[in-house]
Amino acid sequence: MFQRRGRVLPKLWRRTFSVLYFLASTLIILVTYDSFAHGSSFLFVAILGVTLGVVGYVASISLFRGGGYSRFVSIWVFLISLFYYATYGMINKEIFGNPGIILITLIYTISSIVFVFFNPNTRERKKCNLSTKSKILISIIFFLFLAIAIAIPWESKINLIFEPNQEGSENYENDELSVFVEGGFVYRVEKAILFSDNDMLEIAVKSKSPKTRITINPKVDTKLRLNFLGIARGGTSIEVDGESYGPMPYLSGEVLTHSLEGDVREPDPGVVESKEYIESRKGTYIDLSLKGGTEEVVSLSRETKKDNLHFYVFSDLHSGYSVSFPVFFDILKGDSDFVVLNGDIVNDGYRSEYRTASALSELFPIPVYTTIGNHDTWNGGEKEYANFFGKTNYSYMYKDYLFVFLDNESGHVEEPQFAWLEEVLKAGTPGRIFVFSHMPPIDTLTGRFDDKEYPNAELRHSMFNKAESDRLMSLLSEYGVYAHIAGHTHEHGTVTLGGVQYITSGALGGTVNAGDSVSYLEVTEDGEEIEVINHDVLESYEIENQEVRNKLHAARVFAAPFLVDKSIRANLAILWLIALSYFVIYYLRKEKK
Repeated sequence: MFQRRGRVLPKLWRRTFSVLYFLASTLIILVTYDSFAHGSSFLFVAILGVTLGVVGYVASISLFRGGGYSRFVSIWVFLISLFYYATYGMINKEIFGNPGIILITLIYTISSIVFVFFNPNTRERKKCNLSTKSKILISIIFFLFLAIAIAIPWESKINLIFEPNQEGSENYENDELSVFVEGGFVYRVEKAILFSDNDMLEIAVKSKSPKTRITINPKVDTKLRLNFLGIARGGTSIEVDGESYGPMPYLSGEVLTHSLEGDVREPDPGVVESKEYIESRKGTYIDLSLKGGTEEVVSLSRETKKDNLHFYVFSDLHSGYSVSFPVFFDILKGDSDFVVLNGDIVNDGYRSEYRTASALSELFPIPVYTTIGNHDTWNGGEKEYANFFGKTNYSYMYKDYLFVFLDNESGHVEEPQFAWLEEVLKAGTPGRIFVFSHMPPIDTLTGRFDDKEYPNAELRHSMFNKAESDRLMSLLSEYGVYAHIAGHTHEHGTVTLGGVQYITSGALGGTVNAGDSVSYLEVTEDGEEIEVINHDVLESYEIENQEVRNKLHAARVFAAPFLVDKSIRANLAILWLIALSYFVIYYLRKEKK
């Protein structure tokens, strides 16, 4: 039994709120239009914004006419708006400083409060019931739709975004050809219909070394497009069967390159997740005409025009890109060989996070090499890491230096890894070897193994097993490793033991604890002298004065992936719930007692 509660809202006020609702809904639609341009990470709030705008227009019309739906629809507008603001705020905190959003919030909030005390309706709603048969039918349809919406991976089915589909494999084979990659992996395979007049196959290869070799064995005459990711633009030569390949066009991703020349405005943290930077197709490509039964070898090699080594190490980006992205942009203006993302690249291991991190690295005009961290494996993230970044144990030679990337995200180094590591270290020259892993073997502030008891072993400032730590340090000392560089501790520290420097960098993604370091490392060579420089991004007093803000930021970072990772599926479920409520009300009105 629906009854009127409180006094009836005067006609003038009712129509005033109607106009305000119309204005607020129009503003929401305009904001949502911009959200769609931000790509799939914002699709959740974009569709939610459309829903809010449409329901707001319904509320506006109902209020103007004084219909029986006014109170019900107005309450729905208020509830959806709360969910919209919370969701949008998790993804982009700048929403709370937007004057338009503040105005919309005031309109919806004040209106909902007024409607608690006043009845905006002028038409009587009568008691009505829904038959048992109708209830069962609606329930079956609802649960069936919800199961389908959540179970089917709609994003990948409709090829919404450009992302890996080969699980980091070095091999690919179909009825037409086979491909084997050394110094990299097969990132994505698709038909290149959208990018060519011919229905050719496109294979994207991501490099994990300054030298990458792709061996192609065509079984029949065919055409192939190779798209190279992770190579240095302007500093990489490509040879096809030993002969130099001509100028290589870019698929896209030129926005950042142009920005460096001042043609396009510089990106800032507020647009890091925009469609312009995340979902644009990237890479350098070549088109090949292959003859069946032959073998073609495509080789990529980084030119070493300048003698001195120069690279950067970033670690623990997982608390957000608002700090790290401006730093990225600044270093791209300089002249460096590569960047190392030394673990905890993402926070919760979700594909949405990997999608953003990988897209940013693919836009860099210099190569980016990675190690895997403990946060990167949360929620099954090790599979996503393989998809986006490939192997977790690998090495390469560059400028007569050996660079080794070791997986110890679990806090352990297993026996097969020790055997692999020793074999790799034999190829290096003492004093010219760098080893990277996410966790240090010892606490770089105390110089000792961290054997404290913690509620969670991941809180340790070293690996978890002392015997494995000692064995690792012994190997590094035996083969003359210059430095072992790690992250994980969120603190910059350095100590020399057994002739090896053990260095940790701060958390470049920001910090949530006073006393942590927000910093990164720069490694330079001047003649035979190597220097590892720590750059602080925030001073300690700045960190200590932002405790509340940092905790809120941490909550936002942890919650955001839940909201955006299954954007389409989640939205279908929400939209269906909203539609179902109107469906029920329709039957309530039809089946009057």
